[in-house]
Amino acid sequence: MADQTNDEGFDPLPAGTEAPDPDAELTLQDAVAEGPEVVFNSEPPYPLGRSPKFDFTSGTLVPDVAGGPLMTYGVETLATWIEKCLRTKRGAYVACDEDFGVDLTWADVLSEGGPFNTALMSEYTASLKRGLTFHPRISDVLDIQVDGIDTDDLVTVSFRVELDGDDLRDVEFDKLPIGDTA
Repeated sequence: MADQTNDEGFDPLPAGTEAPDPDAELTLQDAVAEGPEVVFNSEPPYPLGRSPKFDFTSGTLVPDVAGGPLMTYGVETLATWIEKCLRTKRGAYVACDEDFGVDLTWADVLSEGGPFNTALMSEYTASLKRGLTFHPRISDVLDIQVDGIDTDDLVTVSFRVELDGDDLRDVEFDKLPIGDTA
């Protein structure tokens, strides 16, 4: 007869789960002994939630099949926030936080009816970085590249947004139009 005193009738680990690594567990235990702030982040990442999808070219909400606004979630919501931030002059609207937006918009980068002004690019990229890092989930803006054609009013910006939290990947924007396309 088999020894049934230690048999609980079920596997203590869920199917497909490996047994814990003792060295990793001891490292975790040592880190907890140093203080909880070393191991645990007391605040969860800022939620991105949802928002209506907006078409910035036509200036209207994008409708869903039922006729209401199409909703965005996660990274797509963040992308809408980023585009809105790049199109908003900081402090321009009372309904927005006074730090929301950028110091230089595309209209400031494009001279009045003149060609693309390359002298403002360092100021514009600093403004873009400061404006986007206002979002609690954006930790850094990297690889900023502004492109414009000397004889055209079309300016595009490309960059990569580094995000806080393990639940999202970094977001890349390639050739986002920030000038008049018409």
